[in-house]
Amino acid sequence: MENRRKPVISSVITLAALTLVLMLLFHGQSREILQCLHTVPTLSLLRLLLLGLSCPLLEAIALWVALRPQMPNVTLWQTLTASFLGIFGNVATMGAGSIPLQSWYFSLYGLLPGAGVGMMTLCYALQKLTILIYATVMLIFQGGWLHASNLNLSRYILLGYIVCGLIILALILLCTWEKVQKLALWCIGKLPDTGKWAKRKSEWSKNIEVLRTQSKVLLTDRGRCGAVMLLYAGKYCLLYTVSYYGVSLLGLEQLSFGQVQLLSAVMVLIAGAIPNVGGVGPAEFAFTLLYSPYLGRASAASAMILYRMASYFFPFLVSILFFVSFHCLVQQKKKQQAENRRRK
Repeated sequence: MENRRKPVISSVITLAALTLVLMLLFHGQSREILQCLHTVPTLSLLRLLLLGLSCPLLEAIALWVALRPQMPNVTLWQTLTASFLGIFGNVATMGAGSIPLQSWYFSLYGLLPGAGVGMMTLCYALQKLTILIYATVMLIFQGGWLHASNLNLSRYILLGYIVCGLIILALILLCTWEKVQKLALWCIGKLPDTGKWAKRKSEWSKNIEVLRTQSKVLLTDRGRCGAVMLLYAGKYCLLYTVSYYGVSLLGLEQLSFGQVQLLSAVMVLIAGAIPNVGGVGPAEFAFTLLYSPYLGRASAASAMILYRMASYFFPFLVSILFFVSFHCLVQQKKKQQAENRRRK
């Protein structure tokens, strides 16, 4: 029980601390922001939160499509659990534990950890590529309007493209470049061969080999990669629609649906280029940077709070339930393994 509580408590503390920082940043407009938020009907707020939950669902379908060749019996519920575990790991471990947590979960159903890490990493790379392409399409069709109305974004957008491109390249090379795999195997080979180390070396070597081979299988299947990216595009279309719905709930009609899609796509691109703690910080900065010239600082901050409630805070609260279920599953597997050892 104590082990289960620790990551949840640390996540809540992190969110509380970061929420306090955001409150201090908007301290001067706090009364005006609260007045704006007070006008939002409760039923409309619930609809906004449910719309935010559609994004993890589409990500779960994308994971299901990506994993089917390796795990023919994988269910949508399992990939939905993995999707929410990724959300939980992003907050609980400051982003570092999302992929390991997801691969650990799938390993309970027979997928080798190396294959799991490779698949989750490549899915993340495809997601980044989708963000880049989506923003590019939006800029092609509406870049003139953005340039005419806000001339200070060019350096931020360029930084977003550079960092996003480097991340995609690094992730793909990490999973598929044979020299990287050989270096890892060489390091493992230097470990001792005595005791439990021999078994560990064998398992780690096998997982590294599986990581490379399974990653190449996914990348060479262009149809599957295309289907996964289309699902990710749908996810981000819905995510950007959350922004539009949040703006409309505040009675702000300065921006059209297409313009909000453009601003949100650029916002996500820029936020991905800025270092963050548990996914919080860059998104808030980028949102207010992009929306303030059109809505005003207080209204943009109010829209940002609604957006983050639906896209970040509420999904994280739901992810706690999935993490508790995952913890129970791990304990159940451990008991089964202990019983099997006793029988032998």
